Amino acid sequence: MKGLMIIQLCLVLAFCSCTKKKKNQEESLTPKNTELKNGFPENVNAIDGYLYSSVTTNYYSSYDFIDNYCAFNEPSTNLTAGYDHFVNTFNVFTGNISVGNFVLFNNTSNLFSNNNGTRLVYSNSTSVQSNSMINPNWKFNGNGPFFKMDLNITRNFPIFTFFYNSGTNVYDTVKISKGFSYDVSKNISNYDSVVVNIYTNNKTIKKAAGADASTISFSSSELNATFGTNSYYGNTRIMAFNYSNKTINGKVYLFELSRKRITNVIFTN
Repeated sequence: MKGLMIIQLCLVLAFCSCTKKKKNQEESLTPKNTELKNGFPENVNAIDGYLYSSVTTNYYSSYDFIDNYCAFNEPSTNLTAGYDHFVNTFNVFTGNISVGNFVLFNNTSNLFSNNNGTRLVYSNSTSVQSNSMINPNWKFNGNGPFFKMDLNITRNFPIFTFFYNSGTNVYDTVKISKGFSYDVSKNISNYDSVVVNIYTNNKTIKKAAGADASTISFSSSELNATFGTNSYYGNTRIMAFNYSNKTINGKVYLFELSRKRITNVIFTN
């Protein structure tokens, strides 16, 4: 009798083990889904979709400008390597694509492909007359494992807390002998990284920092080596970025939102 009980117990344990193993196998085969999260995905080298939207305010224009871009690839790869928007690694067609009020692809518009047809990049660039037009809600029809999307990026764009109005012809001053510092913590919020670029027609210097930076500074020697000591005009470009990611049906999507501010600058000694 005791031997029979032991056999029965072994059978129960074996059944439970098989059931658990089968459940684990089924879970491993089920495509992963995650909530929208701030920041980069765990593996930046395994991105299936890269979706980018940027709003620029220029000193010379009464309107803002918005640039939108996205690309999809299978198998997954580091699509951020295509940030220059001219890398031939994208190959997935996902149908009509839009972000907010702006259409990136509809039938055959705004689609770029190389000679062998392997590059599928979607883009749109236009002026913006009202902030109400700027809405980071991505939509596309989908294709196969790239499920249909209708997703609002809830953290929204980076925010410039101090911002000249579009078309305001004002000047920042860069004093070469004193150096130049940009107060990031005072002027920008809701960002993951920021780049400050000071430039003229043929000379440029820039620095980048993360969200924990309070200021970005250029020393007198750095400015002098780049621009010399003469007084003349140039520009400053402040670029703030934030990132979100979401996995849908096992496909990892990275969303990048950016705001940029361009103003005149006067170089003095």
